[in-house]
Amino acid sequence: MADPAIAPAVNPAPPPAAPVPLAVSSPSETPAQRLWQNQQNEIVRADPWKNPDQLITRDRDGNVFAQPRSSDPAAPQPADQPPAGNASVENGHLKVGDLTLSPDEVKGLLERHALESSRRATAPTRAEDARLKNTDECPVPDRPK
Repeated sequence: MADPAIAPAVNPAPPPAAPVPLAVSSPSETPAQRLWQNQQNEIVRADPWKNPDQLITRDRDGNVFAQPRSSDPAAPQPADQPPAGNASVENGHLKVGDLTLSPDEVKGLLERHALESSRRATAPTRAEDARLKNTDECPVPDRPK
C-alpha cells in the first residue's frame, strides 16, 4: 500500500475565484458601437475613396483608378529614400557635404521656398482661370488712337 503522505490528493483545492468588479467603466464595445462599426466597414468596403487600403490614381487623360495598395518591396516607399547626407554647424555656418551656407543664405533659401510654395498654392491650375486684375494702384493706360 502506498504511503498517504506521498500520494497525490484526490480532490485538490480549486483555484481562487477572480474578484468581481464593482462596475465596468468603459466596456470594450457595446452593441450599438458594434453596429456602427459594422456599418462603417460596409461603407469603406463599398467606397474606394474612404478605403485606406485602396490607392486612388489619375492618369494624364483624367481617368481615375482604384487599386489595392502594394506591399511589394520593389515599389518605392517613403522610407527608402537615401539619406540626405552629413550636415553640421561650424562657426555659425551650415555645412552639408562640400556646401557651406551662412545664416543669411539659409534664411534666403527658406524665404524662396516659402514664396515658391505660396505661388504654387495660389496659381490657377487651368489657363482659363488666369485673370489679370486691374487695381486703382496700377491703372491700364489708354490706347492711342
